[in-house]
This record gives sequence, C-alpha cells and structure tokens, in this order.
Amino acid sequence: MNRHSFDKTQEVRTKVLQGMSLIIALVALVVAYVNIIISKVYILGAIEVLLAVFCFYTYYKTCVSASKVWHRWAVAYAYFFVVFLAVYILKTDEGITHWICTFPILAYLLFGKKHGLITSFCLLFASVIPLYSFLSLGGANSLHLIVNLGLSYMTIWTVSHIYEAMRYSNQETILNLALRDPLTKAFNRRALQSRFSKQTVIDEPVCVALIDIDFFKKVNDKYGHDAGDAVLTQLTELFVEKFKEDNVFRMGGEEFVVVINTDQQAAYDLINCLIKTVESHHFTYEKNSLKITISIGLEELVTDSFVDLSKILKAADGYLYIAKDNGRNCAVCSINNSMLGNKKAYLLAK
Repeated sequence: MNRHSFDKTQEVRTKVLQGMSLIIALVALVVAYVNIIISKVYILGAIEVLLAVFCFYTYYKTCVSASKVWHRWAVAYAYFFVVFLAVYILKTDEGITHWICTFPILAYLLFGKKHGLITSFCLLFASVIPLYSFLSLGGANSLHLIVNLGLSYMTIWTVSHIYEAMRYSNQETILNLALRDPLTKAFNRRALQSRFSKQTVIDEPVCVALIDIDFFKKVNDKYGHDAGDAVLTQLTELFVEKFKEDNVFRMGGEEFVVVINTDQQAAYDLINCLIKTVESHHFTYEKNSLKITISIGLEELVTDSFVDLSKILKAADGYLYIAKDNGRNCAVCSINNSMLGNKKAYLLAK
C-alpha cells in the first residue's frame, strides 16, 4: 500500500527548501556585498557569494521539480558553516551570533524530528563551547553572551521539536483515518486503490482474494451487531497473522480483500488452508463461541502490465459468486475447472 501518495511531508520539505534557498541566497548576496565592499573581509565575502550561487541553483532545481535529498543537506550545512565562519571572523558585537538561533528551525523543517534533534544538539555544542573559549570580550560580558545565546537557542529548539512532533503525530492520525477501517484497523478500499493505482506495473506474480463471510447476517440477528463487530475484528487478526498487515483490506461490511504475493496455484493452496483455519476457529463474544465460514474468489494479476483494479475485483467477484453457488465455504479461481463448469459463460458475461 502506497502511503506516499497521501503523505505530503516530502512535498512540504521541498517547499521549505525552495523558500529557504531563495532567502539564504538573497541574504548571502547582501552580506557578501557588505563584507567585500565595506568591511573588506574578502575571504568571507567570497564564500558567501559561492553560497548564494549554490542556493540559487538549488532554488532553480526545486522550481523544476528536480531537487534531490542531498540538496537539503548541502544547503543547510553550507548555511551552518558560513554562519560559524562569520562568527569566528567578525566581531561578536556586530550581532552575528544571533544567526545561530535559526539553526534548530531550519534543521527541523528540512530534516524532520529525528535528524532535526540530532543536528540541533550537535550544533549547540559546536556553537557554544568553542565560542566561549574563543570570545575575547572577557569576564561577565562573555558569560552573559553565552548564557543568553544558549537559552535563546534551547527555547527555539524546544518549540521546533514540539511543533515537529505534533505535526508528525497529526499526520499519522490523518493517514490512519484516511487509510484504515476504524473497526478492524485493517486497511480500507482507498488504501487498496492506492496500492494498485493505474500507474502500477506488476512485475511478479500477485493474486487478489475477495473474501466474504457466509451468512454473516445470521450472526448479527442472533447475537447482535456487537458480536458481528467482534467476529470481524478477530477475523481480521487471523488474516493479518496469515498474510501480514499490509496485505489485508476491509472493503466494507463482511467483505475483505487479501493480496497474496505469489502465483495462482500457490495462492489457491494458501486460501484453502485459510478456509479450513477459519472453519475450525472459535470466535468469541462475551461467553458465546461462534463458528463461521468464508467464501473466496481468487484472481491473478497479469504481470508486466498496468493494473486495472476494478476489473480485477470484478473478476474475483465473479469467482466469489460461483463459490457461494457451490455451497459456500470454498474458494474458486480460473484453475477450478470442476467448480466452474458451465458458469464460465457467466464470468465472460461479467
């Protein structure tokens, strides 16, 4: 299942990189002009010109959707380096040390929570400890500068970390709401559609099993809808145990899809084992033990071709119809010649 089509994190980071590249480039040009023309600090000015050129290049790449992950790291660490260099070359009373406080914001926006935390921690020590021994202001002034810089940095760091942690948590919540069934926690139809988008090309054997619970309405009528919900949840757990979480989808009601990454014969053997497992399993609700069976229609995807999920599900639904017509509690696919019989005409009509 392709979560990336719903996850906009990388798109946001690219937009941040685009904006930051332009801002850093413009600021670097202004500061370079000041250092070269006014302050006569030629080495620092030349480095800032190079930073501006690279940032303009990165900005262009983001505009044409050709940016790479290394561009983010390169822009960020080039910026960090130039700020450090400026701090050690220029006088601290010019206020250049204030730029250090922008490090955590940039690190979290470009790298995320984990790498933002590590980067911010390393940059704090790279800033404060050497700066303290380097400063020539002396005594209380030096200590006051370090304390204020450190506290300001840590405040911005803390806010950046909390913001990114909350953003990530909210993103995961939204993705789960969008892609998971709220009752069973299995992936839903939207997630299945994302996995087999029309851009997907199958390059290895894959089968889709459409599963329906036999006479599920009787469970709800006899024991209540809460019992039905319990059966659906426990059945999902069985599917996940057999086929892993990423391959189990609830389509709605008592209907599920299981994706099996193998050829049709092997998949047919696996789902027949699943049918026996479900038939012998005791589903529980309160003090009641419930027995159910399932019927399955199995369709194999054509390799080296684009996937049309609607056609796949339609074919699997045809086989599921035949399974129910043959007494339920069984699986049907194109290799079931004995079960298909004259019903092949029905499938062709579908």
